[in-house]
Amino acid sequence: MKNGFLTRGRQRLLLLLLMLPVLAAGPAAAQTVADTAFVLRQADFGPEGIAYEAQRDAYWVSSMRSGRIVQVRAGAASPFAALASGWSALGLAVDTSRARLWVAASALPQAEGYQEAEAGRSALIAFDLDSGHEVARVAGPPGSTLGDLALHLDGTIYTSDGLNGAVYALAPGADTLHTLVPPGVLRSAQGLAVDAAGTALFVADYAIGIFRLDLLSGTLVLLRHDGQRRLWGIDGLVRDGADLLAVQNARGQFSVLRFRLREDRIARVEVLLEGHPALDEPTLGTLVGEDFVFVASSLWGHLNEQNEIEASHPPPVFLKIGLR
Repeated sequence: MKNGFLTRGRQRLLLLLLMLPVLAAGPAAAQTVADTAFVLRQADFGPEGIAYEAQRDAYWVSSMRSGRIVQVRAGAASPFAALASGWSALGLAVDTSRARLWVAASALPQAEGYQEAEAGRSALIAFDLDSGHEVARVAGPPGSTLGDLALHLDGTIYTSDGLNGAVYALAPGADTLHTLVPPGVLRSAQGLAVDAAGTALFVADYAIGIFRLDLLSGTLVLLRHDGQRRLWGIDGLVRDGADLLAVQNARGQFSVLRFRLREDRIARVEVLLEGHPALDEPTLGTLVGEDFVFVASSLWGHLNEQNEIEASHPPPVFLKIGLR
């Protein structure tokens, strides 16, 4: 994000207003059943990303506000790593085979200690899963805002830029990012998910819908759907078998959706959760066995124009939805 940016919520609203003439509305019955996975005690933590690793039976949660990352085991959080002041820790991805936690880090006005001189700086940073020590860092392109992550089985990291729409790849051992989708092609690239075959990358464009990027040919296709459900405002995106799970957080429409895919179209949209009282600008999620665990409440909706927290609010809640 660059100088004089609006808050993330207001930036999203502007994108949505631009798209309203071409979006179709559709009713959806509220689904309000979900369990609490855990709660962080620090109310102003400002969670954004979440990852889980089964061997260690641990979660990692990132803070867009302080740049800290905590590890959560048996519901208790402990410090894991921290970024420099003024940087936000955003999307997370666990690479179990290499024992690394990857973090998308960007200097954002919403981060504590932000300095305008840092504007447009971002990086992909890897931490050792056990020690929390930094083991790798690759700078993003000048002027970039790296936000979300996805991991390929071969160790490639994919990352998106929510402001300029670019999508990048970092090959194992590489020291620079490779551009897959250049800035300006998409409006606001957000959540990412690799398909089961490892040959395509699904990309959520916050203002438009879900795209499929062929990793071999570079072809980018918007997934068609019947228009019965608005597909703007998708933030988190996770693959579950042949389906996609999506966290939607636009204009007060806070939902968790399942997309049933068929070739290059969304054959059916299912509402997994909507209308739950804990939903407050939900962001990203992760698969944990047969459950989907996600950040249900964040700070994005509680920041004023000066990026100060406006009022008191409950501690951040992480919800769990059974998928089977």
